[in-house]
Amino acid sequence: MKVSPQASGEFETASRTLLDELSQCTEGLLAKHPEARDIDAVFLTGGSSQIPAVRELYVKRFGEERVRTADAFTSVAESLDRASAWLTG
Repeated sequence: MKVSPQASGEFETASRTLLDELSQCTEGLLAKHPEARDIDAVFLTGGSSQIPAVRELYVKRFGEERVRTADAFTSVAESLDRASAWLTG
């Protein structure tokens, strides 16, 4: 499905506050854990990882070579499955 540039721009404007919060959260975690700056990859997952502005935020912060996205929706389900198995022993 193709989204018009106008609709895309309106979405990004409407989501600016959430993107700012995401950025602040990321920077806060990095401030508390400076060793995380040396990570090899940032894996974006879930529906929000499909939003171009979210990817752009992380590419600007970590560089294109470290930002990865694959199986955005199934990876969430697989992680929940693993967490459930671990919690139930």
